[in-house]
Amino acid sequence: MVLLTLASAIGLRGTHTSSTERALTTATSALMPIHTEQPTTQSTADDIPTTTAGNLENVKPTYGTPTIEGHISDFIGKYGIPSTTNGKDMMWLLNSEGSLSLEVRDTGRGIVGYLSISTPGSWNLQKVRSFCLAFAPHDYRLDQISTPNNSSSLYVYDSPNGKFALHVSSGYPMYCFMNTLA
Repeated sequence: MVLLTLASAIGLRGTHTSSTERALTTATSALMPIHTEQPTTQSTADDIPTTTAGNLENVKPTYGTPTIEGHISDFIGKYGIPSTTNGKDMMWLLNSEGSLSLEVRDTGRGIVGYLSISTPGSWNLQKVRSFCLAFAPHDYRLDQISTPNNSSSLYVYDSPNGKFALHVSSGYPMYCFMNTLA
């Protein structure tokens, strides 16, 4: 099992409006997180307790869509108790082989401010990007792309809440990370 810890990240936030982005997002496998709207159980700021390292393990699950800048309790509601946690970061193994893992970081307010995903070596860049974008806020649109070394890509997106960035690396194993931009 390989776990990646990324020391730095670039910000993310997004809304999905581009037909190209929509095609990429829907072209992933059954492992892709499914975003389902559940308005009657959606978490709100009023029903999410402030989260600190001391009480993170006591967060009650909520059943909204897990997204960057969303409530950490929505991730717990979808994926259950994390495989590991240090009080600030939570990590889930999403397949039985341990080759697909999700790590989220709490900003201290019960909000996810950073997200990274380590993927199976058999995945291509498009599949990794699409899987990661499943955790983007709704109604995002692509602002700019940078591919500085042809082995990784940086995408900056706009959303109603602001900008976020997605970094997709073709290292082994392939991974992506995203977080909000100030």
